[in-house]
Order: sequence, then C-alpha cells, then structure tokens
Amino acid sequence: MGTGNRSGFTLLEVLAVIILIGLALSLAQPAVERSLEKTRIQAIAKLLRADVATLRETAATERSAQVVDFTAQGYAFQLGEHPIRRDFSGEQFHFVIPAAAPEPEPSREPDSPGDGESPPEPASGSRSALQLLPDGSTPGMQLAWRTRHFQGRLVIREDGEVQWNDAPQSAGDQPASR
Repeated sequence: MGTGNRSGFTLLEVLAVIILIGLALSLAQPAVERSLEKTRIQAIAKLLRADVATLRETAATERSAQVVDFTAQGYAFQLGEHPIRRDFSGEQFHFVIPAAAPEPEPSREPDSPGDGESPPEPASGSRSALQLLPDGSTPGMQLAWRTRHFQGRLVIREDGEVQWNDAPQSAGDQPASR
C-alpha cells in the first residue's frame, strides 16, 4: 500500500480555526450590543417626538389639554377614545422618575361614560406628567433615562420641542448586573 498525497485539514487545524472565530466573535459582541442598544434608543426618541407632536396637534384642534404620563417603564396618553401605552421595559430602558413627582391634574372631562378610561396604571407608583396645552405650549419638563450602556436626559421645552441627549455611561455609572 502506498501513501499518496492526501489533501484536507487535520483536526488540530480545524479546531484552531474554530477557536479563532470564537475569539473574534467574543471581541466583537460588546460593540454589536452597544450599536443595537443605540439604535433602540434612537427609535424610542423618534417615537416620543412623534407622539408629542401628535398630542400638540390634537390639543390645538380639540382645544383641550393633553397629558402624557411618564413612568419608569415608558409613557402613556389618551388619543381620542384610545388609550396608548408605550412600554420599553423589554428594551432595558427606563426613565428616572423623581421620587416626589406630583400627580397630574385631570385635563378634560370624558365625553361619554366609556370615554374617560385612562391607560393602564404603571406597575410602580412613581410617575411624572407632561401637559400639552391648546396654544401649543407646555410647562416643560426634564427626565433622566438609562439603559444598560447609555444614559441621558429628555428635555421638553415650553414651546413643545423635544430634545434627547444621550451619552455612554462611565464605569462608575454602570447599573448593577442582574
């Protein structure tokens, strides 16, 4: 029996390639995770801007104030007869609600008995309310927010403009691992 030239890879070579691919993926994973998180934050900011613009327009056309209730998990509001709740808890995103946030004042009376149903209550009791007035103004508000790798501040100015500021968290600001 002759020993001819065999082509192929040895088990050791295949294992070395698999280990190198695993190492490269493990080094790239944090950057990919941060990029995806940043994209989710931008989507939340875009949705919030659109909702505030819609509520400002609704306040002006219906000539009645509109209220947005912010909770740690997201925010809720009433659009006509439809309660809308935006919950971002699955995104590891939360607003930092001040401990002594005042309860919102009711802005309008319900048109009919079934009409005044408010959005579902948040799981935690802490919340902060933003009122959008018929003239397009608002008292304004600022709320801090956090994710796993980023933190920032939501600023809604008196003219209704929404500013969304964000930055990576420093090592000392990292929330505890869960």
